[in-house]
Amino acid sequence: MPRFEFRLRSLLAVREAERAAARTHLAAAQVELEELVATRALRQRGLDEQRSWLRNRAAPGQIDPQRLAAASRYERVLLHELEALFAQQQALEVETERRRAFVVEADREVRVLEKLRERKFEQYQRDQALAEVKRFDEVASQARIRAADEMV
Repeated sequence: MPRFEFRLRSLLAVREAERAAARTHLAAAQVELEELVATRALRQRGLDEQRSWLRNRAAPGQIDPQRLAAASRYERVLLHELEALFAQQQALEVETERRRAFVVEADREVRVLEKLRERKFEQYQRDQALAEVKRFDEVASQARIRAADEMV
């Protein structure tokens, strides 16, 4: 009885490798996105603290204009960094979604080949069972012929 051999085995292996690579790329993008979100949150807290400090220093009393100007410049730098981080985050979210779609497509391609392999294996099993039945029928037929020849 010949062994089952899926002719597209190498293609399935390639598709599985592509899917694994796509999942790795997606995971890397997700980690990068999480790090970026954490960095944005840290910068936002810094900005909130800076604004709080400015409000406290701008209260009535003696004001150091140079120090307020430096603090104001620092606030603008933080705002600029936050805007840049937000733009990066948006671009990374688009890239992450693109990679997610690639993983979904790779999963679909692997599932199609696995389903085909399953159908081919089931057909192989049916063919083998049919061949076995034919062999048994042939053996039985030959036994009947011999039995008939022996009676004559």
